[in-house]
Formats: sequence, structure tokens, C-alpha cells
Amino acid sequence: MIVSPMNFFSLCLLAICGAMLVVAARRILVVIKQTERRIAHTVDQKNAVATELRLAKRDEAQIKAAIDEADGAITQMTAANTRAEARIEKLKGAEKLVVNMADNEWRKFDRFFRVTVSNPTMPAFMGRGPGSATGWSEGRVVHGFARSDVDFKERVLRLYPPSAGFVVGEAEMTSLLDDDPPGMRTA
Repeated sequence: MIVSPMNFFSLCLLAICGAMLVVAARRILVVIKQTERRIAHTVDQKNAVATELRLAKRDEAQIKAAIDEADGAITQMTAANTRAEARIEKLKGAEKLVVNMADNEWRKFDRFFRVTVSNPTMPAFMGRGPGSATGWSEGRVVHGFARSDVDFKERVLRLYPPSAGFVVGEAEMTSLLDDDPPGMRTA
């Protein structure tokens, strides 16, 4: 084999170029690994942001539902307040009610009853006094507590006996919570 300086020079040049290619390939591998790390980091950040976005959307839906529920509650409270104010104004203008009680005895499970009691044998002027708008001849509404209308009527009959001329109507359950309770006398 003949070695000429040109072949030696070419061989050295080829060796240097090969070494440069190896160094360049290593440098490219380093850059590729750095890029992969950056991409992986970016993907992790994107996944974290996506998770936060999903949680935020879920929280937003829950917050929106809570706001809608609160708006509904505020609307109901405003309507109830308006009704209460209207009722207060109505009650301020209404005459005071007189509630004649047969007794104040109350036991568990008792209900509130009323009955009309009259005594046509009494003169119209008798029986009027504090808490009575009418005389006995016109009738009065008497209230009380009992378990049934029959029990209440029996108690009223003991207080206002038919032998003394009193006439007791049928007992019926009632409530004082109504704005205009029927059959109640005003003072």
C-alpha cells in the first residue's frame, strides 16, 4: 500500500470530521434530552392547569347553583316580608279582638275551640262589661281548649247551664292566627 501525503491528510481530515460528527451528535442528543425535559415539564404544567380548570368549572357550577338558591331564598324572604308588612298594616287598622275564654286549662294534644253562647232570657243591657261587646241576649263567642268539640261543649255547658237559660251552639275548632277569624266579636 502506498501512502501518500494526500491520503494521510485525507485520513486525518476524515478522522477530524468523524470526531466532529460524534461531538455534534452528542450535542444534538443533549439538546434533544433538554427539549424532552422541557416538553415533559410543559405537559405536566398543562395537565395541572387543565385539572385546575376542571375543578374551577365544577366550583363555578356549584357557586352558580348556590347563588341561584340564595336568589330564590331572598325572593321568598322578600315576598314573606312584604306579606308580613301588609298583614301588620292590616292588623294595625283592625279593631281589637276580645277572646272570652271558658278556662285557661290546656293539656297536651288539646285543640282550640269556640262556641256561641246566648241567653235570650237576659235583658240586653245585662252582661255588658269589660271585654264584652254584646249582651247575652245577642250571644257571645266563648273559646277554650279541649281534645274534642264534644268535650269542649260539655265544659261550656257546665259554666253556662241550660237551666239558667243559656243556649250553647255547636263547638268548632278555630285558630287565632287568621287575620279575620269568623264569629269573633270586636271590642
